[in-house]
Amino acid sequence: MRSFLSIAKVSRIAFFVALVAITTLAVMPADDVSISLGWDKANHVLAFFVLFWVMDYAWPKELDVYQKCLFLLLYGLILEFLQFFSVSRDFSLIDMVADGVGLLFYIVLRPLLFAKFRYWLVANTFFTLEQ
Repeated sequence: MRSFLSIAKVSRIAFFVALVAITTLAVMPADDVSISLGWDKANHVLAFFVLFWVMDYAWPKELDVYQKCLFLLLYGLILEFLQFFSVSRDFSLIDMVADGVGLLFYIVLRPLLFAKFRYWLVANTFFTLEQ
């Protein structure tokens, strides 16, 4: 018998795993981080793009786009606040701008990603759209 998992349930798990991973990387000493795109701002853009994408699948109807953006921007502010107290990192408004750019990229690509990729998942995997 074929097993079905809801995209929302799996995405919620993926969101919290990504949140823990990104938080860990953000508070580690900068010299100890081995995962990087080579430019810190690109890391921010990609991290917040992915967080928004996974969050959108995790809570497709429960939260609107503005609530998700606000949550992720507050999360970015918390990360910067934590980095303020770090020895090898510091608070950076430019990092916050990069977080926002990642969110904006997702908003621009959202119609394509949310519609086409979501239905591709259902058609080609064992996922279902059920909550």
